[in-house]
Amino acid sequence: MEPQAYSAMVRTNATRFLFSLIYSAGTLVYFALPVWGGLFDQEYGFSAAQIGWLLSADMTSNAIANVSARYWIHRFNWQRSLLTFVFVFVAANVACMFYQDFSSLMLLRYIAGFAGGAMVSIAVAGIASTENPDKDFGLALSLQVFLGGLLILSSSALVDILGAESMYIIISIPAALCIPLIHCLPAKMVSQEDQTRQASDEFAHGKTLYLVLAFTAIFLFFTGMNSLWSFAELIGSELGVHDDLIAISLSASLILSVAGSLLAAWMGGKTERLRAITLGTFSTILSVLALLFIPGGWLFFLAINIFNFGYNFIIPFQSGWVSKLDNSGKNIVMLPAIQGFGISLGPILAGTVAEKNGLLQITYLSAGFLLSSIVVFTALYYLQNRSPLIANERS
Repeated sequence: MEPQAYSAMVRTNATRFLFSLIYSAGTLVYFALPVWGGLFDQEYGFSAAQIGWLLSADMTSNAIANVSARYWIHRFNWQRSLLTFVFVFVAANVACMFYQDFSSLMLLRYIAGFAGGAMVSIAVAGIASTENPDKDFGLALSLQVFLGGLLILSSSALVDILGAESMYIIISIPAALCIPLIHCLPAKMVSQEDQTRQASDEFAHGKTLYLVLAFTAIFLFFTGMNSLWSFAELIGSELGVHDDLIAISLSASLILSVAGSLLAAWMGGKTERLRAITLGTFSTILSVLALLFIPGGWLFFLAINIFNFGYNFIIPFQSGWVSKLDNSGKNIVMLPAIQGFGISLGPILAGTVAEKNGLLQITYLSAGFLLSSIVVFTALYYLQNRSPLIANERS
């Protein structure tokens, strides 16, 4: 291999790894939510409603950052932008170590969440521009799940040794590791003016309603999933499950979730999206409700594993459905924001329900949102089938 070709290959692989690392660093906080739920309750003594607001802060500002990225991602220098956002992300997390009052933590979590969301926007835009984005998104997801599972599995030991505040430093480490590789990042993204014009044509052909329905269904889905996931540790404790088994259950479920996405990749194109989404969502609903009617430590382990397996199994079919409605890619960039808004609303609603009616009632809240998601997806499916404009794009 020629030296120049080898150098280009190394740089390309380093860039692809950097995109995966940025994506993982910006989303790692999601995997810390169940652990933080316990810390805010046991260490800081916050109410269930306050915990819900704190757990939603990162996700809310993350989604805001995704939306705002539409207006700067093509204009600003990526290297300088990433360096700035990494610095803000790390600084806000370190500052959290010195504050234990609700208002200060809320503000700092919003700042850290916005910086993390901006980092994810750069990563997603970069991965989408690679030669094989499907493969690179898979690599990013694999690294994300690995780090998330490692975080949850080791959280109890790390908190015992280093203290509760150490979690803020731990989630900052992957972001800090991006700094030595920033030189591998492209300076800017290629202009997509042609895609913007194509997107306008799609709206002119009447796809706006279908996109709204798809985004609504996805929003309901993520609200339902995260309402339970954010309080999974506390629900396990309420059911009398041992702390070690809770930690093992949560970490194992994240590893198993990779199998869900791999199964979805194998089934892609072989089955209707609505059928796959319905099957996966109903399995998830049954696992959630099983926590109420069949109590037990190992049942909790099984239910949480089915829950996260279904999570990653369903998402690829949802994303594929939206991409079919928006071939230009202009509107699918809103997908992380829609997911983020659902992720942020879930713990707020769950915290309110838990404070008024008890932790176990969150299971009914989660199941209700998931069922509503299926209803909207079904409506979208039948509306598409009645439309002659996109008869060749039925899902």
